[in-house]
Amino acid sequence: PDPRPDTNNTRCMENCRDPNSITITSEVESAPIEVETADSAQADIAHEEEDPGQAIYQQYCSICHAAGVAGAPRVGDSDAWQARLEKGLGTVIKNAIEGTSSESGVMPPKGGFAQLSDDEVGEAVKHMVEDSR
Repeated sequence: PDPRPDTNNTRCMENCRDPNSITITSEVESAPIEVETADSAQADIAHEEEDPGQAIYQQYCSICHAAGVAGAPRVGDSDAWQARLEKGLGTVIKNAIEGTSSESGVMPPKGGFAQLSDDEVGEAVKHMVEDSR
């Protein structure tokens, strides 16, 4: 009897190669690992401190505002943002916090991320407006 497991599958039970005769001829090379240096980490932290809304935008708001989903004004589309800013930045921030619905689109309260503070939403809005000028 064959001592190997799964011997019920008889399709490949003849002329099988002896596992001891197999030799390794090369190794799979690993991909280089990028290591973040302390300098680049500090630069990232400094940049986030300069613009705290950027990290919030990247993690939460870009889901809709990068592509214009559900009528969201795309970051970089100055005309779309100007139309909203006619009512003032405070109103835009208030609408982002409380949510709004109009012919131009729907904004759920805090973009659907209730865990965000009002200040975080405000910083994200300021970042998007600044990047759309």
